[in-house]
Amino acid sequence: MLKKKSFYWVTLAFLLISSKGSLLFYDDIFWFLLILYIIFIDPKNVIRSASTKFFVGTSLGFLALSVIQYLLNTPDSQYLVSNILFLFKYILLTYLVANFLKHRLIDMVVLVMRDLAYIGLAFFALQLISFDTVFSVASSVTSLYTKANPDPSTKNLLVFNLSTYHKIRNSGFAWEPGAYGCFLVLTLLLSLIRDKFKLGKTQYLFLFSILTTLSTTAYLGLLVVIVCYLRARKVKILTMLLYMVPVLIVVMNVSFLSSKIQSQIFNDLDMIDNLSTRSEFYSNEGSKMPLNRFASMIFITTQFGYKLIWGMSNKYENYFIREFAVNLSNGDFDLIARFGLIGLTFYLSRVWAFFRAITNREMAFYSIFTLLVLGYAENILLLPFFLIFIFAKKTYFVYVVHRGARLVSQAHDTTSTNTLSSTT
Repeated sequence: MLKKKSFYWVTLAFLLISSKGSLLFYDDIFWFLLILYIIFIDPKNVIRSASTKFFVGTSLGFLALSVIQYLLNTPDSQYLVSNILFLFKYILLTYLVANFLKHRLIDMVVLVMRDLAYIGLAFFALQLISFDTVFSVASSVTSLYTKANPDPSTKNLLVFNLSTYHKIRNSGFAWEPGAYGCFLVLTLLLSLIRDKFKLGKTQYLFLFSILTTLSTTAYLGLLVVIVCYLRARKVKILTMLLYMVPVLIVVMNVSFLSSKIQSQIFNDLDMIDNLSTRSEFYSNEGSKMPLNRFASMIFITTQFGYKLIWGMSNKYENYFIREFAVNLSNGDFDLIARFGLIGLTFYLSRVWAFFRAITNREMAFYSIFTLLVLGYAENILLLPFFLIFIFAKKTYFVYVVHRGARLVSQAHDTTSTNTLSSTT
């Protein structure tokens, strides 16, 4: 019998690996150790699980897509190998964790994220009191391991990330506040669905933590979740629209939201128009030109065109890295560039299947829309935590069905035994 602590620690390790800010993400040995631990602690579940067939089928489909990319794009083995490594690193780990947690997935994610949110707020308070002191202590600690994020402006303490660029914003355990906000928004949504859209201490904790990120992305995602909550509470669409008008007016007049969005769009258009010149400047400086969400979308669609139907490969940056030194930041189009509209369609279908299994059709629609909003602004969709929805419905549903079948069978056996005893 597996101990509850195992589920907690596996979930914690899984979230920290997904954070993209700690040495757990940057050092492959931790991915390997977590995979081995899950296999070792419950080998029969890995081999004989009813959802194993789905994982095998998904893997074969992924390999088939990789071969199509290899044949229709540049026949270079580096792109095929990169996809295979993605399969055995990201997809395998994601499946094993989903299969390990089964019906406990939502409970464990909410529980661990709750604890991480409390820790994040504690560190955030210290950060506001004396950022330099906390950053100095963090620098001393992180100097003990060399494979952490090499960026000198960032220090990660596994459960909290410090950055000189975000002195008054809460980054939590993720690499930056916006990404942390994405984790929080999605967990808030899961907790609301689990608790039948009733607000409690856990939901208020997530809400407050989201506010401390000061992230436009997180706020937009939160707005979708609020709409989802209101609809679940039977608030009519017309009534919501009446409330939304003044809210939108306030939002558009909040400087860091409206001016930021407007300036980013104009800057993105200017960057695309002067891409070659600016990219060359950044390249000469030994860095990459950062493209914002809108510019990233335009760049990817311009570079690859109709090939985005099947995608380029997990290592698609190598197709343009010699010509353009750019850093892309649109998660939706990052997924499309890697695995095409085929990959995006499959991913969204699995997300829909999971949320449709735990809530109604309308709430499932808002859930997908929330993910797309978050993904548009952050490269999060291919992180393990967000990939887990590919398998979540299958592992949860198969467990419930088989467990129900066993209970019915046991009840039938018990009834038969009792009947036999009474007749004798």
